Amino acid sequence: GGTGSANKLDDYEEGTWTPVIQYQSGGPNTANETSGSYTKIGGLVNVNGMITCGNTNSGSGAAFLAGLPFTVADVVANTSVEANGTVGYFANLGTTVNTISISAIHNTTRCEMYLGTLSSSAVQGYVGTFNDGAQFRFSITYRTNS
Repeated sequence: GGTGSANKLDDYEEGTWTPVIQYQSGGPNTANETSGSYTKIGGLVNVNGMITCGNTNSGSGAAFLAGLPFTVADVVANTSVEANGTVGYFANLGTTVNTISISAIHNTTRCEMYLGTLSSSAVQGYVGTFNDGAQFRFSITYRTNS
């Protein structure tokens, strides 16, 4: 709103992107199905997506949600975590969890994934969690400098 340059909306974009599960080492997950959309208004990006996992391709270690359409900005002091998102639906995971949260990592196009259970605090998701047939749907809003 307004006519001053500080208030002018000059950057609006909608599009699609391909979410990917990457591992700390080894190949990425060969997803059976993926879908992603985004809306970018100025420096604010909102992404939505879904993944049905496939073969882990000998991946190992921590699992990351990757392929964000824009690089995550470094705006929050003293942390690499710049934004948190929600996983609204998940099924067929390789471990028993009650919640999954995603955290955007600055200066990258990926998110850490944390699993919550009734018996422990959140721990980072690993390759065994996102096995063949595991699926989830998610949303995250983050800042970008792009």
